[in-house]
Amino acid sequence: MRPSLVYRPEFFQEESTRTSADESTRPKFPLSKLDGVNYWVLPQPAEIAKYVNIVLREEWERDALFEGRNPEEDAWLNSLPSRKWSLRTVDLHEIHPDPRIMELTIPATGYAFRKELKSRTSRLVSALRAEETVIPPLVIGNEDRTLKDGHCRYHALLKLRAKRVFVYSGRLIRKD
Repeated sequence: MRPSLVYRPEFFQEESTRTSADESTRPKFPLSKLDGVNYWVLPQPAEIAKYVNIVLREEWERDALFEGRNPEEDAWLNSLPSRKWSLRTVDLHEIHPDPRIMELTIPATGYAFRKELKSRTSRLVSALRAEETVIPPLVIGNEDRTLKDGHCRYHALLKLRAKRVFVYSGRLIRKD
């Protein structure tokens, strides 16, 4: 079974709950609400880049290994340092789930992403409706608005009929 996604609470603490030792290692995630959903957001591009290139990259590298792929050969992972990140609000229906992830199955282990996604989404919808959880923004590639992180959040937001959502959008910067 694939390790479940854990929203790392230590990275999503309000500024007032941090100790001074936390300040140098943790980004600040202000709380924001959009279409009735609570988000922890990083408003500054440098903070977003740090979060994506360290925290999410680590998760994506583990995912690649779990899927039997070499993270060093992953085009998305290799493009991360060349991306300019920003916090944006976009129409949820403009975002496209990554088909590779949606169709992921590992026959040897019986893992099927869609099956796991269904149960995870149901739990998240319940928690969001009860305002028992706060989520980070979705992560998209700016070029085609393909969802790179947050498939469970995306499907929960669809079920909640959210129209606009927070995203971290990574635009590829060409180096000439």
